[in-house]
Parts: sequence; structure tokens; C-alpha cells
Amino acid sequence: MGTDVTQERQQVHALLDLLPAEKLTAVRGLLEVMVEPLSRSLPSASVEQGEARPETAAELDRTRASLKLGEGNFFANQTIAELADAQKVVPLRDLSALAGGISTEDDVDELLKDIYDARK
Repeated sequence: MGTDVTQERQQVHALLDLLPAEKLTAVRGLLEVMVEPLSRSLPSASVEQGEARPETAAELDRTRASLKLGEGNFFANQTIAELADAQKVVPLRDLSALAGGISTEDDVDELLKDIYDARK
């Protein structure tokens, strides 16, 4: 069964190598969400004597401290209001603030095509 996991990982890495750069951020975000339970178990993980180099142990200590403060876990159970407060943003109260980005004379389909072409 170990070989199957190794082969599966190799296939996933091969697929990642084929992705355009702009899609890597989305995939990374998805993977971070999927491994979220790991970040919850990190604070209780022990570092055995002789197992980690001093700089690794120091990094683990900083990470544990960050997680205890809630800094290391963006996906914690926060409300929209808490996230907005943490990011120092305010809700959009007037949708007209978004108006005017696209001229009525512009072809929206052409604009979208240009955007998608630029992402290739």
C-alpha cells in the first residue's frame, strides 16, 4: 500500500507541474484547507531530543506560540465581522461604488476574452 501512496503523490506532483502559475495559488489555498486539522495538532506535537536541529525546534516553538495566539490559523472559526475587523476592512454599503468599471460601449464578452487570454 505504501507504493500506491507514493505513486499517487507522484501523480499529484506531475499535475501541479502542469498548472499555470496563476492557478497554483488556488490549489495551495485548497490544500491548506484540507490539511487544516494538522495545524490544530501541531501545538501538542512533541519534539524529541536529538530529532530536530536547533533552528527547526525554534521554528516549531514560534509556530506553536503563533497558533496559541490564533495568528497562525486564518481558517479558524471566525465570523465575517471578525475577519473584516482583523483585516481592517468595512462592508460595502453602496453598490454604486462598483459602477463604472466597464463602459457601456465596451463589449463585455471581448473584455472577458482578453482577461482569460492574459491568464494563459
